[in-house]
Amino acid sequence: MGEQNDNAIDDLRASIEQEIRFRTAFSGYDKNEVREYIEALKEECRQAVSSLEAENNRLRAENEALKQSAGELEKQKAEARNEERRKRDAELKMQESLVINLRAANQRLTDDNHAKQLEIADLKEQLSTVRTVTAEGSASLSDLNLSLQTMLNDQVAECRHLIDAWKNEFGNVIEEVNRRVQQQES
Repeated sequence: MGEQNDNAIDDLRASIEQEIRFRTAFSGYDKNEVREYIEALKEECRQAVSSLEAENNRLRAENEALKQSAGELEKQKAEARNEERRKRDAELKMQESLVINLRAANQRLTDDNHAKQLEIADLKEQLSTVRTVTAEGSASLSDLNLSLQTMLNDQVAECRHLIDAWKNEFGNVIEEVNRRVQQQES
């Protein structure tokens, strides 16, 4: 801002020096003309100073407004940083909570898996025992079935033999009864 004012003043001086052309009089320049010029120059300077002061005031007001805006922006920036920090902290807490929950769930699942593996191993052992017992029982049943079949065949054969014996005996008794009936009739 100061450099701009210095440039404006230097430009004003240069223009004044180019425009100044006093007539000479017997003892030098014409005093009235010099006075008029100085008065005009004073007026120009007053107007330039007034214009510069008005510009300076406007720029100061603008600078103040910009400072206030900058202050507001800094305040908003700080609030945004705080909000972002709060969000980041909340996210970190949530992540930590999730990690803790996931670890606990993983531990429960691992424990459950281990228990299920033990149950499966126990069931496999029981199944193996059942298979062995079933195989042994099946062999025993086969042997028993064969033995029962043999016994049944033997009993059936004995029953047939008894039936045959009874048939023969019954036939003999009938013949004897018939013979005695015939003897009594005769």
